[in-house]
Amino acid sequence: MRREDRRYGRRNKQKNKFAIIASVMLVMVLACSASVISWWIYNQECGVVFAGSPAHQSVDDASTSGLALQTGSFDLETINQAKVKTQTLMFEDSFTADGAYLVDMQGNTLYEKNPDKQLYPASMTKVMTALVAVENGNLEDTVTVGQLEGCYEEGSKLTYLEEGDVCTLRDLLYATLLYSANDAATAVAMYIGGDVATFAGMMNQKAAELGANNTHFTNPHGLHNDDHYTTPKDVSLIMRAATENPTVMEIMQTPTYSCTITRENGGDNQHQYTWNSTNVYMRGKDALEGIQYICGKTGYTGEAGRCLVSYFQLGEEFYISVIMNAEDYASATKQLVYYKLEPALLETAISATTDS
Repeated sequence: MRREDRRYGRRNKQKNKFAIIASVMLVMVLACSASVISWWIYNQECGVVFAGSPAHQSVDDASTSGLALQTGSFDLETINQAKVKTQTLMFEDSFTADGAYLVDMQGNTLYEKNPDKQLYPASMTKVMTALVAVENGNLEDTVTVGQLEGCYEEGSKLTYLEEGDVCTLRDLLYATLLYSANDAATAVAMYIGGDVATFAGMMNQKAAELGANNTHFTNPHGLHNDDHYTTPKDVSLIMRAATENPTVMEIMQTPTYSCTITRENGGDNQHQYTWNSTNVYMRGKDALEGIQYICGKTGYTGEAGRCLVSYFQLGEEFYISVIMNAEDYASATKQLVYYKLEPALLETAISATTDS
């Protein structure tokens, strides 16, 4: 989509947002006005007067109090319903994700949009890559990088490993999960599985064990393949398994990692690498107000759109959110989390998106 088209779309969404707010506020005003008129008519017909007047003693205090309470309840309920409707309309008008899922760690689904729709996960794939590698390897193992294939297409994120480079499995997993390096993910797959196809089979077997039955992997990195897909709900199941693995969690919660890789094919023998997380929430460049963001994994290809699976805490509860095929994974995550968990912050999040 061209930049001017996106700006035009954002302007339209902003106009729609104000129209929605205005219409719902009108409903609230009319509802409250109707309640006040009804209360006044009732008082006139029943001879109800204000407390402090001589006639006050003739009024049935219990019935009058009951009416006032009912009238007040009606007003409050109407206003609250209108507020909820406003928030829902605002959220639905601005939320760009094709698929989304929000679940707590007790398994209670708080929000879902196309939860079982098969979509492309892009680099969110690497959560499963790390999970399978950690369960089948030792992080201190020394790995000699072989000939890597299938990860060098245009736009691919790389550490530029070379055949013969020597590092640890730990180094490769940090490059895979933090920096989202496709060559590192391929090196992991080849070390653990012997080849990419065998490792992909291990990934699919693990997905089946987790109940992620609408998922199929063909590679360890998430570069596009029509037969490489998952669903928002399945991603949440995979992420839940990752949260239960302390080693995977240690890696995913690290914003920056440095290591030394030995290059055996001549030249400078020792190469220093520093990898930063691709996730803006892990780098501190954005924040979810009131939310303790623990970790997550980004993903992007032209076919998959912007993706993010997140693990975070609010109060005493922990949650997993999944965003797939959105225009902006950070904005979509913020809108989803605020809509269901911190609704008072929703309008601010939406305004920040439409104004950007």
